[in-house]
Amino acid sequence: MADSFLQGNKFYLKLTIDAVDALVVCKTDSTINFTNTSIEVRNQCTGDYSVRLAGGQKAGSIDFTGDYNLTPTSPNISAFSLAELLGNILPAIWGGIVPGQEIVEVDVQINNVSITASDQSQITFSATLDFAGAPVFSVATS
Repeated sequence: MADSFLQGNKFYLKLTIDAVDALVVCKTDSTINFTNTSIEVRNQCTGDYSVRLAGGQKAGSIDFTGDYNLTPTSPNISAFSLAELLGNILPAIWGGIVPGQEIVEVDVQINNVSITASDQSQITFSATLDFAGAPVFSVATS
């Protein structure tokens, strides 16, 4: 069976704001991070080596960058609208846009929004959305 690959522009980031789904428009890249801080045991019984226990503290985040869109079509969201939501917790979906493709659904807190205006360049923005609960892995239905 041949390998199957997918371009990054086939994945989206959607936030639900006041019960309305809004895509993050003009996104140029995004990363979803899953982390676990392990529990390490080191004592006289373990000698020179640490022992890691199963479990730990799980966390995650979604980081993305995009080009600033002065007039995103409603209900889509761009840089300044996202900055107004700083600190809010919102439902998010990150993943495939075609039914059957993998997605991650998770509540996120908007903890960082940056807007960069460089001379002779398109204005860009970036943000970090930290997990505010456990992610659910599923597939897109529509």
